[in-house]
This record gives sequence, C-alpha cells and structure tokens, in this order.
Amino acid sequence: MVAYFATTVMTCHLLIKERSDGLVERSLVAGVTPFEFILSHIILQTLLLAIQVGLKLMVAFLVFSIPNSGSIVSAVTLTFLQGLCGLMFGLMISAVCHDEIYANTLGIGAFFPSVMIGGIFWPLESMPTALRYISQTLPSTLAIETLRCILLRGWGLDRSQPLPKFNVDINETSVSGLSSGGFFAVQMQIAFSSIIRGAGIIAGGPYDCGGETGLAFCMYMSSPLVSLAIERTNLWSGHSIDDKSNLSHQKVFMISGTKDMTVSTSVMNQLYKYYATESQYIPANNIEYKKD
Repeated sequence: MVAYFATTVMTCHLLIKERSDGLVERSLVAGVTPFEFILSHIILQTLLLAIQVGLKLMVAFLVFSIPNSGSIVSAVTLTFLQGLCGLMFGLMISAVCHDEIYANTLGIGAFFPSVMIGGIFWPLESMPTALRYISQTLPSTLAIETLRCILLRGWGLDRSQPLPKFNVDINETSVSGLSSGGFFAVQMQIAFSSIIRGAGIIAGGPYDCGGETGLAFCMYMSSPLVSLAIERTNLWSGHSIDDKSNLSHQKVFMISGTKDMTVSTSVMNQLYKYYATESQYIPANNIEYKKD
C-alpha cells in the first residue's frame, strides 16, 4: 500500500508542474518526441522507486523486525511491481488533470477506498458481498493478500490462495449426474459412500461399467453385467473404496428416457439391479425409478 501510493503522490503532479512551467513545450520544440519525454520520466521515477523499495523493506525487516517466513526475493519483487503500478497511475493522473487540486482530489479518492476495503484493517471474508467484489477491483487488494501469504505463510509461486469455505456439512452430501455425469455420479456414490447421503442418476449405469468390458457395453441398447460390478464392489469394499454397508442408508432417484438411444432404459435397469435386486446394497424403498 505504501509503495503504491508513495509513487502515486510523487508522480501525480509531475506533468502538471512541467506544463505550467512550459517545460513540455520547450522539450517538444527542441525535438524531443512525446514518447521520449514520458520514457525519461518513467526511467527516472523507476530508479527512485527501486531506492524507495529498498529503504522501506530495510526499515520493515531490520528496524521493526517484521517476520518473514517466505522468499525475500518474492517480497521485494511484489513490492517493486506494486510501486511501479502506482507510478503509472500517478502519471495518468498528471496527464488527465489540469491543475494540482484535481490531481490531489483524484489521488485521495483512490487512496481511501483501498485503505478501507482493501483488506488491511478488516478481512475480506467479513465484508458484505457487494463490498468484497468491489475490493477485488482495487489495485492493492490482491497485492496485500499476496504479500501477507509470502511473509506469514511462506508461500511461493507454487501455492495458490485456497477457496473460501462454505457452510456445508460434508457428511450430508448428495451427488447427481446426467449421461456421462450419471456414470460418474455412481462412481463417486460408491467410492465415497461414507459421506454421500443420496444420488440422482439420469441415464447412467452400474458401478465400474466399462472398466473391463469397454464403453460400448455400457451404452445404447446393451445390458452391462451386474454380477461383475457387484463382484468388484465386494472386493474393493473397505480399503480401495468406502465400506459398502454405507449404501444401505442412501436414497436414490433414477430417471430413464424410454426413447433415449444413447443410454437406453436397459442400461438403467441394470443399475437398478446393481443397487437393489441382485446385491441389495440399497433397500428398494429408498429408490425411486422413473421411466418416461
């Protein structure tokens, strides 16, 4: 935050002052192109930025003894890039504003939102949803969080910010799927039966269908072997997959289209046999099977 707005303050008056003093016109008359004029300022301010970043980090680590569990190179690089963004922002302000009052107003207007909702004083997770989305558009929000992860958690480029946790009970999970997703839902339902409480299968098939028999035997008008699926379920139960006894508490909703030629009703009938008729993994009362 300091690196970003310190360079913004340094550069937001730069072009305004030179325009008011007539230095811009003199440079252009002398044959300096606008690109060369801006580039000279960028080079000079970048050198000053490098010195500033070095001094800031020396004070932070040596004087205030801020802990650092990560890479000092990553911290320096991130701080320098953040300062470079502030430098460009300041040059933009000085280019679009006609006097220093407007430049100050625009700079302060960009500073306070970043301080208040940029994640410095309050965690982003505790903010209202609308403010959280707005904060993600601010230039310093992600940089602040990244620097925090580097210094306090020791994270490098091989790590990413974990997704926020949802208020979900993993032991009350259900899984559903259509066609290939239906086959996958059955796989997950059986393999993780200890946390799955139910499944919705639309145009799916028996567990491990296609593992040995091939794809064609699980589609169209075929009737996959239920005995093979039951044999593997019993063989793998309790070690490769969760215990099959967990299935007895699950509820299943099945739908098969009578005109479905890709995964026909005959395939879904075999799934029903796998669940209830031939294995009795799931009580028939817990299964609702619709054929439309």
